[in-house]
Amino acid sequence: MKLRIHDPAHIALHRGIRATIGVPLAMALGILLLPGTPAALIAAFGVLVTVAIADFGGMRSEQVRSLGGMALAGAIVLTIGVLAGGRPWSAVLATFIVTVLLTYVVLLHGAVASGAPPVLIMYVVSVSLGVPLSELGPILGGWLIAMALALPLTLFVVPRRTTAPVRKAVESALAALADVARSRATGAPLDLDALRTAEADLQASYFGNPFRASGLSQRNHALQLLASQLQGFIAAITRGTYFSADRVDSPTTALLAEESAGALAASADALGEAAAPAPSGLAIAATWQGQWDEAVTVLSSDPDGVAKVDGMFPDRAFALATVRLTMLVRRVLGIGGEDFAPVLGAHTIPEPPMPSIRRELISQAHLRSPWARLALRAGVGVALAVLVVEMVGLAHGFWVMLGVVSVLRLDPSTTFKMGALAIGGTLLGAVVAVLVIFVDDRNESLLWILFVGAVFLATWAPGALGFTLGQAAFSLFVIIAFSLIAWPPDLATVEQRVLDICVGVVVGVLVAALMWPRGVMRGLMSNVADAIDSARAALVAGVTHLVTGTAPSSMHLGEAGADLARARDVVEMGVGSTNPQVVASAREWQALLGHLRTLVVAGHLLGSWAYERPPIDREAPQLSPPLQGECTVADDAWAGVARAVRGQAGKRDGTSPVSSDVLGVARTVDLSAPEVADRALAAIWGHGWLRMTRDAAQACVVPGSSSH
Repeated sequence: MKLRIHDPAHIALHRGIRATIGVPLAMALGILLLPGTPAALIAAFGVLVTVAIADFGGMRSEQVRSLGGMALAGAIVLTIGVLAGGRPWSAVLATFIVTVLLTYVVLLHGAVASGAPPVLIMYVVSVSLGVPLSELGPILGGWLIAMALALPLTLFVVPRRTTAPVRKAVESALAALADVARSRATGAPLDLDALRTAEADLQASYFGNPFRASGLSQRNHALQLLASQLQGFIAAITRGTYFSADRVDSPTTALLAEESAGALAASADALGEAAAPAPSGLAIAATWQGQWDEAVTVLSSDPDGVAKVDGMFPDRAFALATVRLTMLVRRVLGIGGEDFAPVLGAHTIPEPPMPSIRRELISQAHLRSPWARLALRAGVGVALAVLVVEMVGLAHGFWVMLGVVSVLRLDPSTTFKMGALAIGGTLLGAVVAVLVIFVDDRNESLLWILFVGAVFLATWAPGALGFTLGQAAFSLFVIIAFSLIAWPPDLATVEQRVLDICVGVVVGVLVAALMWPRGVMRGLMSNVADAIDSARAALVAGVTHLVTGTAPSSMHLGEAGADLARARDVVEMGVGSTNPQVVASAREWQALLGHLRTLVVAGHLLGSWAYERPPIDREAPQLSPPLQGECTVADDAWAGVARAVRGQAGKRDGTSPVSSDVLGVARTVDLSAPEVADRALAAIWGHGWLRMTRDAAQACVVPGSSSH
């Protein structure tokens, strides 16, 4: 085994330092203040999981709130564990419910995602003790000691503002986009290389960063969504020559480019400087609406109006994306939204989804949801471990349950691999523990000194040296800890540690093999494909509404949003990973979801253009067939992506670009009447959105698929 330290930003080192200070002190206080009780064990594990797993990021005020919430949740589950422990069926039932809930709420990300796993570990420890209710007081006392130490350790020992890299990268990406808009306004060449560099920096700050956002607030959710949508917008600009075409000579179009540049620069400034004025999208929205009116006039009076109006579209699409980014920046800053209705009239600008705890929890309560699958599988695995412990009577049964939690992965093969590594690491740690403890089993002071080093290794090694050595270090830590708590040392502790981990691995592999054996990641593929199909249905319904006046159901967009949310959450499982292969796959899925947003926005916009307006069939029926034909081409392209996502055989459809039949037919229509020109404009700019939608499908690379 090649020893290689990998600790980006020294995250593991910082955790090790905090744990090395806090865990020995917590255990010593537990032994001193509440001797002969489980307080020392609870205190030591409480500090360990808080600084090594939770490690809350964000501002100090956010960290204090997060720790307070975790303290309350921990006290509740410790109480449940004591009440349920000691009676097999109550322990099994309570463990299933608590594990499912704590695993499921991780989908809320931020502080909940950081705090739920440590709280679950504390529950596992308490339910496995099987102590009488009279021990609840000392157990809560140990938890109080842990939280009292965790607070200053988190706030003052090598603290870090962990969302700063993401926020800084977002600021730079917005500034690069502002330069592109400024170049459009002045007619200068676009510096796409600078834009690609900004995108790479944004990805580097986001992917592999476990602290990219913290807390439950809308501001933290908005930062995640802003980073994701920025990547999608930059991809749309750089994936072709559409936005590099010369800008048409149009007053409102030139003004749109200038206002977009100003709004993007203001957004970047507002994120970087607290005193900077808040960005606004109202001026862009007003000009965006004015551009529609100008385009109608151009179509009805200029012989070359169709070409000019088509040339206005790139800046119009750019401005739309700018307004949506501005909305998100205002959310990140905690500023209220703006009322666009007075300036947009009958038109709408699709607003980015608003985070909602209730909506998130409800939308994922489905067996297609990877979070629901993970929660149910974890609940069954840990509950089964409790049942085995109760039936066999294993000592230190929580090691069995922790073994299940540590090895259970998205698919059986990876679970089996992690199980083998866990057993190997445990055996290594057990051998070292025997050598350390039993060379001189009478020197308690020396063992305390060695315990301090073991604490550091147990918290530093998993992040810096990998899973196997992390398991070895953790095994060394717990064996020394139990030797100190129940002095003098006993060789049986080592044997129990190895046996318990082996039982936990067997349970984990069994559950992974029986529950969704094809892997939870199948949920990602299913949800992405379902989101594509729902968005396709919304696009077809929107074009049908525009052409015939048949109002679409809002169900399609709602279903697409729910499926997209479920798919995005599986990607989030990999975004914060330190595994390069997982991160690479997450990048590809994230890019695909970014392209998919073009399809969702196009369906929303095209459907909205028909409200309070006559259908195209009535005013310019010649334009209906080519527009519907282009819709079919775009729809078929995305259908091919959905097939590739599902792993179905067949080529991706539509390798040729969307035709320009709409533009050719529009040139043959008498556009002198404003009503006809208005509907022709909807068809021409609908052609633009369908072309962008088609380009987005062509740009999709499906992870694990050879079909492009």
